[in-house]
Parts: sequence; structure tokens; C-alpha cells
Amino acid sequence: MIEYFGAIPARLEIDFQKQTQDFLNEAIEDEFDYFEFIQHKCWDLAKINPKDIIRQMDQSLERANWGNNNDSNNWKTKTDEVDNDAWIFTNEQQDQIMEFTFRVDLRQPRLKFLIEMIEMSKEKELLFIDSKGNIVEPEIANVLELIKQSNALKFIENPFTFLADIKNGEIEIK
Repeated sequence: MIEYFGAIPARLEIDFQKQTQDFLNEAIEDEFDYFEFIQHKCWDLAKINPKDIIRQMDQSLERANWGNNNDSNNWKTKTDEVDNDAWIFTNEQQDQIMEFTFRVDLRQPRLKFLIEMIEMSKEKELLFIDSKGNIVEPEIANVLELIKQSNALKFIENPFTFLADIKNGEIEIK
């Protein structure tokens, strides 16, 4: 990202809600939008072997029983206590990452999966980006700050206030 921007931006202007809606409506354009362009450019510059990350993910989470093929790798661990997941999309040759996302269950004791993701991100020199486009380096304090700002935490803290705030337009879902 530094190679492309000259510095790590604090935030990217992206609309994950629109991207998700387009995906669900099968309205995906062949042309990249701004975020996809930046994402693909940064992964290209990173020169990270996807197979290394796939191996690490296989050690952290169980493979999902859906969606795995030559360019899509899915992991899902769901029990009564924890629900973590991850997804890596590569090119067909599996020599370049196109997208990499994960979701962490904050109920997990000692935040085991989150800590693993932070350590792997440090090792691979990756950055974290949340659903609002905020970017941070992989340090627990930075990531916890993003979590504190998240809609997920607002919901967990007080679901009734959260839902009322959505209804009143005080919270925008992204």
C-alpha cells in the first residue's frame, strides 16, 4: 500500500454495503470499482504467496463444507462457543491473492483467532481494513480501537438502542 499511496492512508472511501448488495443481486460489474482496483493493485505489489496463507488458515480454522474450489478457499468454525470464518479468493493459478477477508468471534477465549490473524498479518506485512474503510496496522491496540467503533459491538452492548438508532438514522449500516 505504501508503494502505491506513498503512505498508509487512514481510510479508503468504499461502500461495502453496496458491494454486498450487488453480489447478492448478481449485479457484479466486470470493471473494477475503486476499492477493487486498490485491493488488486496492493495484493499485486505485495507478492505474497497465497499458498502460505492458505496453509496457515488450514491450521487455524476448519475448512467450510461449501464454496471451496481452485480459486476460492473458505473456512468456518462454528460451535456453541465460537463462530470464526475466513475466505481467500485467488486467481485460477493460486499465485496471487485477489481478496482475503475474515470475521472474528469476540466471545472466543483469549481472542485466539484474532491474535493469530494479527500475528500472521505482522509476519506477512498485511494491514487490517474494517467495513467502513478504516485501515490500521496489525497491532492489538489498533484492532481493538476498530472493534470499539464497530456496529457489531454497539449491537452487543445494547441491541435495543442500536436498533432504535438505525431506525432514527443515527447509525448507518455498512
